[in-house]
Amino acid sequence: MSLTDEELLEKIADLKRQISDAINERRQLVSEIRRIRQKKNEKLERLRSVRQQIAQVREELKQRLNELKELKQRKSELLELVRRIRTELEEAKKLQAKFGDVDVASLERKIRALEWKLQTSTLNLDEEKKLILRIVALEKKLALIKKREGIKEKRIENKAELLARKVELNQLRERLQALVNEVTEKRKIYLSLKEERDNLFKEIGDLKKEIEDLKAKIEEVSKRIQELKSQRDALVNELKKVQEQERTKKETLILEQKRKEVETKLKRGARLSFEDLLILYGEGKGENGEEQKGEDGRNIR
Repeated sequence: MSLTDEELLEKIADLKRQISDAINERRQLVSEIRRIRQKKNEKLERLRSVRQQIAQVREELKQRLNELKELKQRKSELLELVRRIRTELEEAKKLQAKFGDVDVASLERKIRALEWKLQTSTLNLDEEKKLILRIVALEKKLALIKKREGIKEKRIENKAELLARKVELNQLRERLQALVNEVTEKRKIYLSLKEERDNLFKEIGDLKKEIEDLKAKIEEVSKRIQELKSQRDALVNELKKVQEQERTKKETLILEQKRKEVETKLKRGARLSFEDLLILYGEGKGENGEEQKGEDGRNIR
């Protein structure tokens, strides 16, 4: 069943509204893609920054751990040195307590006196042997006392070194504690950055999927727009045909009405004008636009 002009115009107007709505929808989708792409680019920029920070923190953490290792090694060396110095000081203390306050000069005088007696006195073999043994014992004692004096000086040096090493050890402990705190903080920052990096990876992946989904919707809307335009064009062509047919039909009716009027005049014997003759016998256009011929079947020229 053919549609009227009004029906066709109504359908065409409805299609135009649908096309306009679809174009607006596509425009909004394109705008949304731009917005999401901008957001994705911001995430990518942040990801690059986070990766650089991770690399920097990792390097700093590596340096701190190496320093921490070296300081721990130095701490072990200092503790061993302190232990050795303390041992030497304890031995020197025991040795000093053993000999008390023996005078070296006095002991040397005794040895020289005994040696002089051995050289100048007439002694039997037993007396000479006892004297020699006494001299040897005193020389051993003198050697030990001299050693004690050396140890005493060494003890003073050891005490000074022990004090210096204790100071260094305290400083080292403070630096170790500061390093441990710094390493702990760096690890927290490192783990936090890694977590942010992983979240950014996921967010960027989600944004990419959103963009792909929007592209699919845009393609779907574009196809719908094309289909709606095809339907509109088809209806417009149909409307043109209908309007042409109605125009031709109207012209034909008008011409037929005028011909009847001219035939009536001719039957009354009235004089026909040139225009009347053209209407009665002349050329006209039919419904299909073909030339109309006169009653005798010939074209009137």
